[in-house]
Amino acid sequence: MLTYAWHGFLQPPAVPVAPAADLVGNIVFAVAAVALLAVIAARLRASVMELS
Repeated sequence: MLTYAWHGFLQPPAVPVAPAADLVGNIVFAVAAVALLAVIAARLRASVMELS
């Protein structure tokens, strides 16, 4: 998912859109990808601590 996030900044838009809208969409997707990764890491850490 993080690969798609950074690749979105390099790939031209698939549909005609204003450059600002394209950039905002890429930023929102990248932030969501990092947030999802952080949630997964926190849950994994919590489950490992619970097993210890």
